[in-house]
Amino acid sequence: MDFLSSLIVVIIGTLLAGATLAFGFGAKTLVANIIGAQYTRRHCKSGETLKIGELEGVILEITQSSIILDTGAGRAVIPAKKFQEEITQFSTGNPPKGGDHSTRQDKQK
Repeated sequence: MDFLSSLIVVIIGTLLAGATLAFGFGAKTLVANIIGAQYTRRHCKSGETLKIGELEGVILEITQSSIILDTGAGRAVIPAKKFQEEITQFSTGNPPKGGDHSTRQDKQK
């Protein structure tokens, strides 16, 4: 009987460990988007122009895991992790005095 109960404990432990790993790998993208959204909130706000990769538009909203842009052709929902993965340019629309530095670039790795 000891062998059977030990076997059941090992099987249950293995299943729980597998489920934990699966959840961890599955949540990786969601966690990256949540962290990216918090980072974006610190640097950008609604009304600013944002360019991520080939997509450019005005920020309408920064949600918990995405950035919503008005691109002129419609709304685009961008995963917030893209803000950290790609070269991003953003501007407030008010160019600073004394130079042509209306955009800043951030690249996070």
